[in-house]
Amino acid sequence: MYGEPRFTNDIDVVLKLPAATIELLVAAFPAPEYYVSLAAAKAAVAHRHTFNVIQISQGLKIDFYVADDTTFDRQRLRRARELAVTADRLIRFASPEDVILKKLQAYREGGSDKHLRDIDGVLRVQASIDREYIADWANKLGVLDQWHAALKFKK
Repeated sequence: MYGEPRFTNDIDVVLKLPAATIELLVAAFPAPEYYVSLAAAKAAVAHRHTFNVIQISQGLKIDFYVADDTTFDRQRLRRARELAVTADRLIRFASPEDVILKKLQAYREGGSDKHLRDIDGVLRVQASIDREYIADWANKLGVLDQWHAALKFKK
């Protein structure tokens, strides 16, 4: 949304999902049009990790990231912005700074340069990025070295 486009046939969704509503969410994606595992969704909520839904005919994948109850996750959910995706549809998106911070965490965990390329794209495309906010949270999240690497990265 904020950087240079790259083709991926998936959507990433971050949500707070109470255990009592898991079955309702899974039921919203009925078979045979969709594949979703209720057991995987329940495990994701219990352990604060990811589960996905696949639309069989199109091969579209939705990755649901269950937000942790951390200061950072609460902050990034509050900072989300509503952006128009069509003339009559607004969707909440993470701020570009929070996208960068999550990409820094992913880079720390996996080491893939695709995260650095994505960060570079956001920094080049967005006219205004709060670099102080990123540096402060990068320090708190233990990804300050990754932030410095991202600032030096050139595509």
